[in-house]
Amino acid sequence: MPHSCERCSASEKFEWEIRFYQCLLLPHTELADRASKAAGILSERVRQAKSRVIFPAEQEALDDAHLHLREIQVFQLGSPEIPGEFVKDHSLVLRNDDIDPWRDSIGRRTPLSQRRHLWRIPAA
Repeated sequence: MPHSCERCSASEKFEWEIRFYQCLLLPHTELADRASKAAGILSERVRQAKSRVIFPAEQEALDDAHLHLREIQVFQLGSPEIPGEFVKDHSLVLRNDDIDPWRDSIGRRTPLSQRRHLWRIPAA
């Protein structure tokens, strides 16, 4: 059951999000198969969301999952990169109060596994 709250902590996970990352971690399964199943989970959630509002926390989780999947597809599976897909725009200068809390001191994004604790799924 998806969350309905607008504000969710970084440790809370959506049902589809748990399935997405569990799928990527399946043992004894080819990476291409895992990526394909994970893409299906994202597509299913987006299809369901067309008739409902997606709150910012879930939209961020969807964006992060999609980026993670694209990195796997491009850098590990050899899918073609969309021109400019992974290029950062360095023309923007951030003031100290505008610094993204998900970036380290030199501007790299904090790995998804560290910032959302997605790889540590609590035991049922």
